[in-house]
Amino acid sequence: VKQLRRTCTPCYAAELPVQRLAREAEQRGASRRTAEAACVLADKALRERQPQSTAGFLPVSDREAVEWVMKDLIDLHVRSFGGAPRAERRRMVFARREEYEEEQSAQAGVASLVQQAAPCVALRIDGQFLFDDVPDEAFVRACCACVPLPDPEQYFGDVALNGDRGATVIATPEAARVVQKALKDIAGVDVRVSIAEVEDVFRAPVRKPIQSVEASLRADAVGSSGLGVSRSKFSAFVKSGQVQLNWKPLKSSSTQVKEGDVICLNGPR
Repeated sequence: VKQLRRTCTPCYAAELPVQRLAREAEQRGASRRTAEAACVLADKALRERQPQSTAGFLPVSDREAVEWVMKDLIDLHVRSFGGAPRAERRRMVFARREEYEEEQSAQAGVASLVQQAAPCVALRIDGQFLFDDVPDEAFVRACCACVPLPDPEQYFGDVALNGDRGATVIATPEAARVVQKALKDIAGVDVRVSIAEVEDVFRAPVRKPIQSVEASLRADAVGSSGLGVSRSKFSAFVKSGQVQLNWKPLKSSSTQVKEGDVICLNGPR
């Protein structure tokens, strides 16, 4: 008598409540389309047992809203990768939690799984911008103009200005190759475009803890102290649209802040 044994692969039978999760993410500030797409990818990762990643980069507000609604799903592990250590725009990766645990025990580690599922490269745009004050948005717009796809901005992440020598734009590998062939000039300045590994361009951030006693919790009082600038200069940054509070434009310097808020200055100081 032969004993027959059947080997069964565990599967995820129940589907995620995609629409409910998407609505909750939208209520927390994510766009409806982004929230639905992310929830569908998470459900697919659980059912097919394969990591899934967003096609492009998500802004902080969308990403944090999606992460919050998925934080209690015990079978799902959510990570994100944006190329640079403190990147704001990131690609999200969804996988079964056991996939991450297996990867953690291997030499490659979790970071390898995330970077393989959501690869990013550094798109170096070099030119002589000595007499042209070109903002980071101009580099993104020029890159988007080279990509003949709907919503091309999603394929580009953060931008790091390199003084008067150009900028470095984090991008998906596919979009970077298209831009490398097509982009010839920005604002009338001839440019040279090359692709590099993000690890060769962006270094780990330097963290500097700051202790300060302020008379109020106005944004200009706290922000000027943390950024090391005068209150009048901080207010000028607010008026020019360079300051964000919790990843949204700060409208007034007198806005009251609280513990846990994030003040961000975009562009040069």
